[in-house]
Amino acid sequence: MYAKLNIIFLFTACVVFRTCDADDQRNNKAGKVSTRLLFTIEPSEGPASGGTQVTITFSHDLPNGPQNFHCAFGEKVVSAQSFFVSPEAAGMPALLCQTPAAQARSTVTVRVSLDGIKYSSGPRFYFHDPIGSVFGGSRALLSNAEQDHDL
Repeated sequence: MYAKLNIIFLFTACVVFRTCDADDQRNNKAGKVSTRLLFTIEPSEGPASGGTQVTITFSHDLPNGPQNFHCAFGEKVVSAQSFFVSPEAAGMPALLCQTPAAQARSTVTVRVSLDGIKYSSGPRFYFHDPIGSVFGGSRALLSNAEQDHDL
C-alpha cells in the first residue's frame, strides 16, 4: 500500500498591474506601472475536477476605490467569492476564489484583478488527478490479529 504525501507550498508573487494604450497592445509593450502588489496563495494545488477554495492574501493594503475582484486560473476567470481581512495574516486583505475544472496534471498561472479588467500574473497552481473513488463501491479487506473481514 502506498501513502500519498501532500506537501503544500506557500507561493509568494510580486505582481505589477500595468496600463496599456492601443499602440502598446499592438506592439506588445508594457505601459505605466499603476499598482504593485505582493500576495500569497493557499493551497497551491487541488483536484482537476475544480472546487478547491483558494485564499489569496495580500501583503499590504489595497488601493482605494471601487473594486470588482476576479481570479483567473490559466485562462479560466472566476469571480472572487469573498473579500475579507485575514486574521491569520495580521489583518491583511484577502480574497477567496474557487478553482474551475481543468486538465489533470496541469500547472497554471494564478492571476488576480481588482477591477475585472487588468490582471496581474502571480504564483502557479497545480491541478492533480482525483484522489480515491468518487462513486464508491470499492471493496476492502480489513485484517486484525483475530480474524479477517471482507467488506
